[in-house]
Amino acid sequence: MTTFHPLQAEQWALKHFGAVDLGDRRRNQRAVRIAQGMASRSGKSIPKLFDRRADVKAAYTFMSRKEATPERLQTPHRNHVRAALGQAGTFLLLEDSSEFIWSRHQETPGLGRTGDLRSPVRQGFTLHTTLAVKWQKPHQQSGQRLPVQVLGILDQEITSGNPHPQRQRATLSDASGKTRKVRCGQEQLNASEKGRTTKTFDGSESVTEGQILRSLCVASSLGQGFVVRAAQNRRLLDPNARTRECIGHVFEAARAASPLEVTP
Repeated sequence: MTTFHPLQAEQWALKHFGAVDLGDRRRNQRAVRIAQGMASRSGKSIPKLFDRRADVKAAYTFMSRKEATPERLQTPHRNHVRAALGQAGTFLLLEDSSEFIWSRHQETPGLGRTGDLRSPVRQGFTLHTTLAVKWQKPHQQSGQRLPVQVLGILDQEITSGNPHPQRQRATLSDASGKTRKVRCGQEQLNASEKGRTTKTFDGSESVTEGQILRSLCVASSLGQGFVVRAAQNRRLLDPNARTRECIGHVFEAARAASPLEVTP
């Protein structure tokens, strides 16, 4: 976990959050101060970010404000990351989801039903983050692979539905043609899909396999690569064959592929 020197943390916070607009100059300054505390004391809880008790109280007050939404807070930071992605180099967009569950709390507005169905109260949300990093070329003399350079958060979405619909789902037919947004690299695609959609028991909809495949195909047409994390050595089918002919398996094909560092 990266921790900045206090002076570096201040410069970083001003660079990434100095242009935030929360409707009040004091709130804008408080956002920068909180970002500075998080950068200089990474991984610490809010009470341990500041030496003064007044700053801790101000941080909690700030976060309770309706103006302090994730979208508004992250806008200048995301713009900085997008600008960095426009420079020359090889970049990776790492996506993953995290579950936040409060199973023993009373029902809270804004939290949806999620987590284990066996829990009597399963409320929380899912946070899906896209982290942008820059791939560093190996050391010229030793050939040692260098760590990636973290640019920041390119995108972040919060949902209150079930994050694992494949484990607990009911498949229904939906021909409404409802438009839903699909993220694909830096492009936001509006995919209007008809046919089978997946609905969880709490009524929320999830993205189907067909929509995921479509977003990957569009990424390829834009010249963007992607990495799919696989837990099982599934079969690979010939896309040009009319029959479902197996031409290999995922793990063997991945091992035979060229490493990223030799990609032009």
